[in-house]
Amino acid sequence: MFVSSATPLRPNGTEVRGKVGTDIDLSMAEVAARLCVAHSLSLLRFVIPELLDERIDHVVDVMFFINALPTFEDHSAVADAGSKLLIEALGPRGTHSRSAIGAGSLVRNVSVVMKAVYRVID
Repeated sequence: MFVSSATPLRPNGTEVRGKVGTDIDLSMAEVAARLCVAHSLSLLRFVIPELLDERIDHVVDVMFFINALPTFEDHSAVADAGSKLLIEALGPRGTHSRSAIGAGSLVRNVSVVMKAVYRVID
């Protein structure tokens, strides 16, 4: 199951916005990555509501796009925060390959966007 464009959506419906390095700092970018993971899992749960936790076999691949200055160098730290949440939430099934990519801009000026591939059991 492919889930793309999971943004850092807060429970109140707002998104973490801004460029990492000017508008927000590294710690807020890490929060944004974790919110992307929560959003991704909620989108997956929306499509497969019944026993989702039992049906996720494993997380195959994750990509984090970080809206950052060209001089920003801690993309992997941002992505690590999201990766750790997947492992916390799913245990060994949450381990995955991962990419962390810097972007000059993202949709609606959000700070982080996540794409994930989950292997789901029928």
